[in-house]
Amino acid sequence: MSLRNRMVAARPLIKTVKIPGDEFGGQLPIRLLSLADRLRIQGWYAEAAGLADPQARSREYQAIGARTIALSLCDEDGTPAFDAEKADDLAELKRVLSGRAAELLTAEILDFNGMSEKAVTEGKSPSGTTQS
Repeated sequence: MSLRNRMVAARPLIKTVKIPGDEFGGQLPIRLLSLADRLRIQGWYAEAAGLADPQARSREYQAIGARTIALSLCDEDGTPAFDAEKADDLAELKRVLSGRAAELLTAEILDFNGMSEKAVTEGKSPSGTTQS
């Protein structure tokens, strides 16, 4: 099998995030984001940063959090559980997920993908190894 075929057929890396209490059985799986997903998130943040109205910017940052969770929450095989582009999926996600779980998941997703301030500062790659 060619490298390309192996890469296309590969499942994403999955990490189980522990959720305090019994919400969702105490854990949820998240997947390592593709480059395309990472670029989408970075684009969303760039667009939000350009908003002049602070309230609009704040609302957009909250929406980015929900879309980021939707991109990463997955089934055990890595299939996304929600569609970040569908308003109904995002509304359902916001309805069923507690604020506490959303904050924890967003932080874990960004850290797992090497996108958190902590991961960037420490020079960590998405696999958790330190880059040289």
